[in-house]
Amino acid sequence: QVLTASQEAGAQLKPGTVIDMTVSKGPEPITIPDTTGGQADAAVKQLEDLGFEVSVKEENSATVGAGLVIAQDPKSGTGKRGDTITLTRSLGPVMVTIPSVRLKSTEEATKLLTDLDLKVEVRMSSDFPIALNIASGTDPAEGTSVPVGSTVVLFIA
Repeated sequence: QVLTASQEAGAQLKPGTVIDMTVSKGPEPITIPDTTGGQADAAVKQLEDLGFEVSVKEENSATVGAGLVIAQDPKSGTGKRGDTITLTRSLGPVMVTIPSVRLKSTEEATKLLTDLDLKVEVRMSSDFPIALNIASGTDPAEGTSVPVGSTVVLFIA
């Protein structure tokens, strides 16, 4: 498209008059930076400053810390002002609260913990010569929030 011309539209000119025109090359291409792994807030600002629209969604991640960019779409290439880039911001791992297992049987306490997708390491906590097979506590302690998949020590008397 013609952006400007050296003569007014509809002007009467002599045949052969030179007219200088400025023609658009179309939207300026903008290189899309890969912000994966960086701070999501900084990534949003960087992309908006370049002229992009930014959409942010969130999800849990066991491997990417809270507040960091898990994924970006598109991740690279070129775009133009106003294009939308979608970022996925990490909420961190899914957390669970360790329940009370005190005075429960070893099997019952283990099931309570494994039902929460926790790994259980059983340790005897008593020097009593006869094992009672009763839970006396956990490490981390009851009421503590831990990421799913964490190992919990189950103390047995």
